[in-house]
Amino acid sequence: MEPKQKILIVDDSEINRAMLKEILGEGYEYLEAENGLRAIEILRRRTDIALVLLDLIMPEMDGFDVLRVMKYHAWLDEIPVIVISAAEDTANIERGIDTSGILTMDYNSFRAVCMAAKDCGAPARYVIQGTKGYILQKSTANWCGGVTFHPNEGREEHFNLNGGKPRQAAEFHAFARAIAGGDQELCSRMLDTSVAVSKVLTVARRSAGLKF
Repeated sequence: MEPKQKILIVDDSEINRAMLKEILGEGYEYLEAENGLRAIEILRRRTDIALVLLDLIMPEMDGFDVLRVMKYHAWLDEIPVIVISAAEDTANIERGIDTSGILTMDYNSFRAVCMAAKDCGAPARYVIQGTKGYILQKSTANWCGGVTFHPNEGREEHFNLNGGKPRQAAEFHAFARAIAGGDQELCSRMLDTSVAVSKVLTVARRSAGLKF
């Protein structure tokens, strides 16, 4: 049996830490820190942490300072961080998170910033940033009609791999191939991805106090 992946939960509320563990289930091993200083102590000792769930407003050392220390030691290159907070703060991506409605997730080589306003009629756009440039999609996440690559140097390039097909065409083709070929492993991986995404959304929703 493979060892469970380790998740570090950093939150000064014991109730919140317990809730996160309940949401994510028994498939992980959990480490807990009640403040930023304790989190840094654990990160210095452990090199096997797969994910950090980080609150922002905490005593002794807050989440913003934890992110600064992690960035200084290049730990963010190895450990993804999901910043979760119900704090009402001014938008400040440079400090690590916009707490007025933006979910920021740091991975090895990029940062995912998810923004949404359900009842807003403004155009949607998605940006994937990297060291060599960024990719811009001027549509909703479930409708990838085309993307534009904007390099730091050189000319931008536009790609449209959908070819005007229905937005879920590629998914249905992938499902059809998996079913026809009896590829149970692929089906299982796709299901695991869906479950993981749902868990992240649930944690973010509950942390923000959203109920539906």
